Amino acid sequence: MPFFGKIGEHYICSVQCGAGRDAYLRIKFGSSQENKIKMTALDPIKKGLSQGVEPEKIMNSVLDMLPQINEKFKTNYSIEELQYIPNDSTHCDLYARVVYEIIKHRSNNGEFKIIANHT
Repeated sequence: MPFFGKIGEHYICSVQCGAGRDAYLRIKFGSSQENKIKMTALDPIKKGLSQGVEPEKIMNSVLDMLPQINEKFKTNYSIEELQYIPNDSTHCDLYARVVYEIIKHRSNNGEFKIIANHT
């Protein structure tokens, strides 16, 4: 089951599928429909899942799926920024799933745990 949180304007979701298929993102929605997202690395985790993720692949995975996610939930979200863990999973399809889970949760009026504003 995903974890949902919020820090300031950033929505947070983590999915844990096991076997190195876990992913965490902080998402700031925007109003731009550009195909460019600001990618911001967070601090690495102590027991990382990889030696390093490729931010461009995360962004492309999310941008490829966002139109389909919006269509499914009858929304029109765009993403201004993605904050990611640099040594998280290299399974980039998971990051599109994280975005899917956040939009689904918001569409269902789900709660996001408010987390103190820190990096």
